[in-house]
Parts: sequence; C-alpha cells; structure tokens
Amino acid sequence: MPSLDKDFEKTLTRSRKPDPKIYKRWELLTAHSARRSFCTNEYLNGMPSITIMAITGHKSEKMFLGYIKADSLQQAMYMRDIWKKKSEGDKGLEEQAA
Repeated sequence: MPSLDKDFEKTLTRSRKPDPKIYKRWELLTAHSARRSFCTNEYLNGMPSITIMAITGHKSEKMFLGYIKADSLQQAMYMRDIWKKKSEGDKGLEEQAA
C-alpha cells in the first residue's frame, strides 16, 4: 500500500525535551492501532456498538465509546444518518397504511 510508505513525523518527549523523528507510516502500525481503527470505522459505518463490543471484548459501552476515535462531529453525523433512515422508514410505513 503506497500510502503506508510515506514519511510521518512523530515527536516524543525525552528528558522533558521534544525529540522529533521521521518514520514510515508502516513502522508505527501496531495491533492496538488496527483494533482501534476497526472499532472506530465499524461504529461510523453503522454497526451496532454491542456487536463490535462482542468482537473486541469490551465489557461496557462507556469504555467502548471512550476507546473509539470518533469526535463529536462524527457522532452527530452518525446520529443524523440514523434519524434520517428512521424517518424514511416511518414514511414507508405511512404509505403502506394508506
């Protein structure tokens, strides 16, 4: 994957001094970053939290929501999509009843 071969600067603090280093993106990949990315991406794609938690082993939704990397804007957009789907479903039920 060509995008993983790009340079990435990461600054660590050593002895209270910033120590920037250049890495290739693939050098910073870990099992933890893959797990967190999976959780975040599936959550934002609409998979129910409870399903993701069953896969990843999270015991509480509070811990799970603190673990994923979804900012408040992403979560608001996610809720908007859910409400839109619900609204479209309700309209379909109204049309069937008429």
